Amino acid sequence: MSQIAKKAYELWPGRNKFYFKGKIMLGPDYHRAVLTFFLIFLPEIAFLSTTSQYFSVVISILSIIFTIACICSLIITATSNPGYILKQEHPFYMGPLGSPTIYSALVAEPTKAAAIENPCFEQVINGTRVKIKYCRTCWIVRPPRTSHCPDCDLCVERFDHHCPWVGICIGKYNYSKFLIFLCLTNTLVLFNFICCIIHISYGAIDINNNDLSSKQQAQKTLENIGSSIFLGLYMLAFLVFIGGLTVFHCVLISKGLTTNEAMKKTYKKFSVHPFVKKHFWGNFRSVIKPKKKKSVNLMSEVREKNDDACNECISDKAFNKLGTITEFEGRYDNNKLGDKDDISETPSIIHENIKSENQITIN
Repeated sequence: MSQIAKKAYELWPGRNKFYFKGKIMLGPDYHRAVLTFFLIFLPEIAFLSTTSQYFSVVISILSIIFTIACICSLIITATSNPGYILKQEHPFYMGPLGSPTIYSALVAEPTKAAAIENPCFEQVINGTRVKIKYCRTCWIVRPPRTSHCPDCDLCVERFDHHCPWVGICIGKYNYSKFLIFLCLTNTLVLFNFICCIIHISYGAIDINNNDLSSKQQAQKTLENIGSSIFLGLYMLAFLVFIGGLTVFHCVLISKGLTTNEAMKKTYKKFSVHPFVKKHFWGNFRSVIKPKKKKSVNLMSEVREKNDDACNECISDKAFNKLGTITEFEGRYDNNKLGDKDDISETPSIIHENIKSENQITIN
């Protein structure tokens, strides 16, 4: 039995990167968030050095405020937990004290059937039969709308997509942060773009009022408004992309869909899919204010135990008992029905299956 003490983040089962002794968690593609930072920061420096000089200082101050807000939102999104469900691996698995883990049990008796070997089972959600899948990588039952992210190598609750611009998954608990980041970026880009257009317009009028040859006009244009033309084109391209992405997510919210569900056309055969609310506000509220679960303390000390046996309470003092219980599981554990607009449950059918994420059982 090993008695080596480690911090919980050192035993993290995914591909995330941790810094400052586990205080900051980044996605596996954190360098992409750094690239996004420079795509925002460098044009802003160019704008403040050129175009903003033709306006009052108020314009520069507003642009700086929008930039700071945008960058802060990027950092918050890139360091947030999207709703990871930890793998049932040492030392994060749960089950009766001393019972074998599903992996060690299958290795010991490979011919013995286990629940995890089934591809899926069905659950009735708002009158629709939805498939609930097992994850053979994480050894869990995935709650509805949960998918395994191959980049992070973890299952994510209400998985939307793995964002290439922030380098981390977008899911249940950081989708609202991602939307705020999009809105702030749109505000910054639109503000700077309008300033560029105004400067170009007044500059062009001044050049046309002067009696200059074509060559002189071209030279004067580059000297006076060349920087604004370049920045304006950059802002326009950025605005089309970011604005289109924002509109796309607004449409998804109105339909009660995630990006993953829309791309895979998961509910195409249903006239109304089981997770949509009656109106836009209901869908919007469900993504902005998700029901929170207790967080994981990644900086707590973990004293490793037997790798092949479950612990009644996972990782001594590193995680509390409900640290990795999802909202979906909590309803069944408490024998309570959830929000009728969210999930209609059939506890008698599902209760035993859900326990396989928290308690490993071998048939």
